[in-house]
Amino acid sequence: MPRKRKTLPKDFATQLKEAPLDQLIALFDTVELNATGGYDKLPALFFPECPPELATWLISQGADLEARDRNGQTPLHHRALDWKGGAESLLDLGADIGATDNAGNTVLHLAAQGWRDVVVSLLLRRGADPFARNHRDLDALELALATTSSGHMEHTAVIARELLAAGVTPTDRMRKHVLRLGTEFEFHSTGASYDPETNELVARVERGLHELYSLFDVPPVARLQRHDGVSPIQVPAGTPGAQHGALWDLLVPASGAATTVQGEIIRTSGKMADEILRNGGANWDRGFSSMLIWTVDQLGQDTPLAAPLLEEAAGLRAAMKGGHGLAGPEPAPERLMALAVEWVRLNPNPAPNSAPTFHR
Repeated sequence: MPRKRKTLPKDFATQLKEAPLDQLIALFDTVELNATGGYDKLPALFFPECPPELATWLISQGADLEARDRNGQTPLHHRALDWKGGAESLLDLGADIGATDNAGNTVLHLAAQGWRDVVVSLLLRRGADPFARNHRDLDALELALATTSSGHMEHTAVIARELLAAGVTPTDRMRKHVLRLGTEFEFHSTGASYDPETNELVARVERGLHELYSLFDVPPVARLQRHDGVSPIQVPAGTPGAQHGALWDLLVPASGAATTVQGEIIRTSGKMADEILRNGGANWDRGFSSMLIWTVDQLGQDTPLAAPLLEEAAGLRAAMKGGHGLAGPEPAPERLMALAVEWVRLNPNPAPNSAPTFHR
């Protein structure tokens, strides 16, 4: 008897969608039950196109329902993430609902992280453990909150409601994630296109966010007050870091360059500080180098900083060259942000941004 092939046909996914069941079954006369195919070289049960009838036949013939991919995930993990569904049929066939991958994620973890609210509901009904924790010590609810974004807020709110109803207790870490989501939403939701009265997508995101506020007893994040582009810019009281943050919220758009030179010097000083302080300068490139030159030069324009501060700024430029500047009691990027705030204080009347494009 000839040996069966260990690989699936190259067009196997297409056959799963188009070929009749008897033709698919006949394929395994010459192909092993656990033969692999596709980009990730996975068995047939992993393919989202695999119909329940073929899955039933494969398992009855001895196919491995608990096979693992390179991440330690089973077919059920994959189906829980796929919009095409199929998780319930695998559960009916005996798939292990408590299986964990290499990161310790259960199927419920992945469904929650992947915004699959319908699958989360299914898994809970079928006995999934809502309290299970992965190797990062996160349960499914905290993982969902930690990894979601505005575009999936509505699904995340449904998932949170389901998991809380299953007995999961809200924690301070979860509340911090909700607060972060609210802060990010308010920062990005400016302009007429973000009006929930006229934009249904924004309205859905806002509904999901406010449900999260309610579920976790988090006060809603206040609307950001953006500068009108005309009025004198007021630098608030506080530490230089707090002042810079307040000016960022007031003057810097969610993406791209600022419309005023005051906003741009706050943006550039903040972008460079983030790259060096948070990322160690790993992505420092010509864009950042040009940004550094312009920022320091701008401190000497219009109403310039005092001569000693301009001399200090030149030293900061040298220290930050190449994405450095962490040495000393005060990191150079933080000090440059403070000087940018001082320049805005000296130049409160908004002026059009004439800075070059930095591609950053």
